[in-house]
Amino acid sequence: MDAGVAALLGAVAGALGAMGAGWISAWGTREQAKTQARADITRWHLQERQRVYTDFMRAAVTTGAALSGLTAVFRERDAGAAERRLQTCRGLISELTSTCALAILHGPQDVTALAINFCNAIDELLGLAEQWKNAIIADDQEKIDELSTEYDEMRDEINSCANEFAEAANAVLVKEEAAIEAL
Repeated sequence: MDAGVAALLGAVAGALGAMGAGWISAWGTREQAKTQARADITRWHLQERQRVYTDFMRAAVTTGAALSGLTAVFRERDAGAAERRLQTCRGLISELTSTCALAILHGPQDVTALAINFCNAIDELLGLAEQWKNAIIADDQEKIDELSTEYDEMRDEINSCANEFAEAANAVLVKEEAAIEAL
């Protein structure tokens, strides 16, 4: 073999080696970019869920506190003050419903179900509050006593629902943080 052919074969082998190395490098860069994109999307979802869950819990606590505050107003038997407080509660419940809808959109299903349970319990408590106000207006002491007991029991159920939501939401967030770290 003469030197020219050897040089040509060497150049071809070098070129093929360089192309192979370039292809491997490009493939690795592409895979790294895909992994980074997945991590960025997962991180964004996590941040959105954290925001939505925090907003939901903030609205839940505010609404729950307002509804709990109705007890003192009802015990004073001031129907006008009760109606004003109920109006405030209705506005807070509307805000809670909006944050609940976002929690439902961000899922997952177990957290969604707990958010719905909480909102349903709040609606039920509002219904009891309306009945209690009407019993005060009607001066129906038996109904007032009955509703007072039901109202207190429902508040306990709401606290339980809120705790269950917070635990489930935290578990989801911790799991997602671990998934991000694994990427």
